[in-house]
Amino acid sequence: GARAAKLSAKLFSKITDKLLTKYLRDCIILFGVLMCRNLRQRGVLMLLDFKNVFLNEGVHRLADYKLDLSSVAVDGVNPMPEPVAVTAEAVNTAGAVRLIIKAEFLYSRPCDRCFSLTNTNMSLEFEHNLVVSLSGESNDDYIEIPDYTLDLDELVTTDILLELPLKYLCREDCRGLCQSCGQNLNDGDCKCGKTAVDPRLEVLKQLLN
Repeated sequence: GARAAKLSAKLFSKITDKLLTKYLRDCIILFGVLMCRNLRQRGVLMLLDFKNVFLNEGVHRLADYKLDLSSVAVDGVNPMPEPVAVTAEAVNTAGAVRLIIKAEFLYSRPCDRCFSLTNTNMSLEFEHNLVVSLSGESNDDYIEIPDYTLDLDELVTTDILLELPLKYLCREDCRGLCQSCGQNLNDGDCKCGKTAVDPRLEVLKQLLN
């Protein structure tokens, strides 16, 4: 009975984590889609036509441009103040079209432990398989573009958002803030640790004094 209960709890935890991960992923994708639709309404969007690539083996298509994601908010801040440098190349190899994307940008936001503004130069690379049509159900391993046209901004935005760290630290061994006085412990120890007395020993301290 106890073993079965533990197994059930463990299974429930795994299912919950998987559902939560899928939910967060879907939310990020939806956010990227909505943002790019807003750009489309403003007439600012990178649409690429890959028809020539699909119809001719060995042909490739290259795109090199800047993507403005300064309006994208993550945890209440806008961490990409400068344009993202995007390079995308689609290649037809033996009839299969593969899209390789490289994105380089400045990621600037407060550390999740000490809240100090931290800048990181990020360089990410993504790879996708493009198809004109899918047989059967949708597959995350392929991107379907029936009219040979791809909204590159939407794809790059989603790729970046999914790749951003869930916990962002100024450094791996960040000590955070003192819970009593709020001092940044990365700058040195505060006096709280030296003067604080365990409440259970407070009576003994008074007797000694």
